[in-house]
Amino acid sequence: MAPRLPFYDQLKDLLDQIDFDHHVELVCRPYYKSPLGRPSIPPSVYFRLLLLSYLIGVDSERALALYARDSLNVRRFLGYALHEPVPAASTLSRTRRRIPLGTQQEVLHWALRHLRKQGLERRLARRSDWATSPTARAHRPQSVPAYRKFVASLAEHAYRDAVADELE
Repeated sequence: MAPRLPFYDQLKDLLDQIDFDHHVELVCRPYYKSPLGRPSIPPSVYFRLLLLSYLIGVDSERALALYARDSLNVRRFLGYALHEPVPAASTLSRTRRRIPLGTQQEVLHWALRHLRKQGLERRLARRSDWATSPTARAHRPQSVPAYRKFVASLAEHAYRDAVADELE
């Protein structure tokens, strides 16, 4: 059992207070209709990762997947046990492409608005420096970008990672 970091506990508590997971499930229901195929990650897990990456400044799906895999606190925040695999970068990429940018923006703005109302956004941002793993810090930009630019950066990194994988 890893020591609990207040950053993740505060963020999880806030998301629980605003019923984040239920809200995300309702907003994303039209994009998860098909009963065929392998079940994807729940949209609430994707958006928890997206919100976390936005707050701490991780701008690569691959770095975000590594961060989630390596951090016991992030696993706890997402609801994954140690023996359960966390979403891979390719799963995050497919999920990002499945959900329209407008919907992603709406969910993130909604969550950030509630963070601001609770006065936790600034406290969470201050705590994120010591809550961030070396993997995440290595991929952290100098400033948190606007959301549209943030998602475009995720897509660009995913494309470069895919091209690099094909060349190997």
